[in-house]
Amino acid sequence: MTSEKKLVPLKDEIEFVKNYFELMEQKYLGDYHLTIENHDPQLEVFVPPFCLQLLVENAIEHNLGRAENPVDIKIEITNNISVVNNKIPKKHKKKTGGRALKNLSTQFTLLSGTDIIIENNDTEFKVKLPFINSNNDI
Repeated sequence: MTSEKKLVPLKDEIEFVKNYFELMEQKYLGDYHLTIENHDPQLEVFVPPFCLQLLVENAIEHNLGRAENPVDIKIEITNNISVVNNKIPKKHKKKTGGRALKNLSTQFTLLSGTDIIIENNDTEFKVKLPFINSNNDI
């Protein structure tokens, strides 16, 4: 997978994020958990490269997981792709931020005509990504 492509198959992106998370497991030793639900490898949809990694990385960056109180990150594929995590805020938050989510929003809007949906409350953070059904831009 390369960042040269505008879109990649969802199944490739899922494999990439699994590999990325394996590295994070080595670093954080049980402080973060990742589950992927309802993934059908036969599903013919596309996403921008690294979009799931960015959201998993965001969950790790903005939350302080501990083995006894881990951050649970779930990727669920239904009629869209949801990436949700419980919130365990760090004591010292970064003053700046949101640039990655703004870039992701712009990317999906340009490639699919549909924006991402961000749901943020006291206990969880969720981002819903639309499917892109065409690989014409690959």
